[in-house]
Amino acid sequence: MESSKHCYPELSFSGADMLRSQLILVLLLFSFHLYGKNSFYIAGGKNIVIVRAKELRKRSSLIKMTIPLLAYPGKNIEIDAVPVSELLTEAGVDGAQLVMFKCLDGFSGAIDLGSLLASNSRKSRAYLAIEPDKKWPTLGDKYQIKGRTAGPFYLVWKNPEASHIPAEYWPYQLVGLHLEGNIQGIFPGIIPTDVTKNSKVGLGFEVYRTRCLSCHQINKQGPSTLGPDLNLPLNPVEYFQDKALRSYLKNPESVRSWPGMKMRWIAGSEPTDKEIDRILAYLKYMAEKKVLP
Repeated sequence: MESSKHCYPELSFSGADMLRSQLILVLLLFSFHLYGKNSFYIAGGKNIVIVRAKELRKRSSLIKMTIPLLAYPGKNIEIDAVPVSELLTEAGVDGAQLVMFKCLDGFSGAIDLGSLLASNSRKSRAYLAIEPDKKWPTLGDKYQIKGRTAGPFYLVWKNPEASHIPAEYWPYQLVGLHLEGNIQGIFPGIIPTDVTKNSKVGLGFEVYRTRCLSCHQINKQGPSTLGPDLNLPLNPVEYFQDKALRSYLKNPESVRSWPGMKMRWIAGSEPTDKEIDRILAYLKYMAEKKVLP
């Protein structure tokens, strides 16, 4: 990686996936200790690349944008950002198909690598926004993290409507990206195996993958445990009445709310009726496909 010559150390290791995960955690803690909290990592294959905010700001590809950020409703925020495609290409993406993002609050999810590598001006393009020394505004109380900002990094998009980028693909409090193979190999227990991609169940899985996977596991598989598992011990279709479940998916607080509640849609990002039909078809299918750990 060319940038590693400029204070971007490249750290290598080998071993089983469990050891790899443990080493990622150790090296991430090491990077925070060595470089401070304003460091970002990309993990893939046998390498972890750690980059510092101050070095990212020196890049010739750095741009300034003033855009609305989903974490700050009603506000336009001026940001410094670098293309994510540039960082991923330098880190090396051989064999990867999927990128898992990791956030300080436990939010995590999977984005197809191709979406993040896109550089065509007619498509959506991903950028890594860097929190300035002055810091972004603090997040509101509704995020249950009073006094915290959306930093240290934020994944943002130019021209998001071109590729229909959902709200869940704008993770804030971002600290790193993991390059992975394919979702079937990582989380086989969430995949509907005997349906076509264009069936209602297959399309429902895509809704789950883009809108739910970042918080909820299925069959104890998935990158995040921010919310409850949606299949074990019971699937929501097994204890919710259909009308109440549809209302809950559209507007969770219209059905129930509690202190510390995290499932809230940003205005304008609520699931459509068609998406709800599809995710319910997937959940009903998965209720019959429980995989006990």
